[in-house]
Amino acid sequence: MDKGFVAFMLLLMATAITAVTITALALVGRADANGGHGACDGGVVSIAGTADLVTYDASPDIVVGVCVKAGNTALHDYYTSDVDTGCYAINGVGTQVVTVTRLMEGRECQGLSHIDVLTNTTTPTPTPTPSVTSTPTPSPSPTPTPTFTDPASPTPTSGTPLRLPSTGDRPFAPFHNEWLDGLYGIAGGMLLAGGIVMLFNYWQRFR
Repeated sequence: MDKGFVAFMLLLMATAITAVTITALALVGRADANGGHGACDGGVVSIAGTADLVTYDASPDIVVGVCVKAGNTALHDYYTSDVDTGCYAINGVGTQVVTVTRLMEGRECQGLSHIDVLTNTTTPTPTPTPSVTSTPTPSPSPTPTPTFTDPASPTPTSGTPLRLPSTGDRPFAPFHNEWLDGLYGIAGGMLLAGGIVMLFNYWQRFR
């Protein structure tokens, strides 16, 4: 085999490995730029438990948001209400104790790494001070004149039924495309490398 061709292939492989490394570092840098805990930066972070269950008691505060970190990815999915995602169940948002449970196992439902929690401080309601009320002096009231009402003619009740507000919303689970960016970069690099190899082969054949 021609030594020049071997050297060219080694250079091509080194270029592809460099592209993959740069892409991975970019993804990690993006996560670090956000503080490493997504929407829960500034809250109570890195609350550990087991791979199947993590619980946090925020008493006397109230849990208003939860970020779930599972497996070895850099993603922190954010939830603002109780939800069953199919892989994980989040319960207790809006109360003092929140629990995250893994429902299934597998590549798409990796073990829990930790959770991050956003809380809201509760403000106690002040107790009103009772006031002394004077008793009014009763005054004679005139006897009311009875009014005849026709029972066959009921008074219609008017009004428009009110539409009840929604009792909750589904948490935003943004689709994280950082890994797709990396995959697109790798695929583009490999296509470029394939084109270079084809041009080199044509050059070897017709020189």
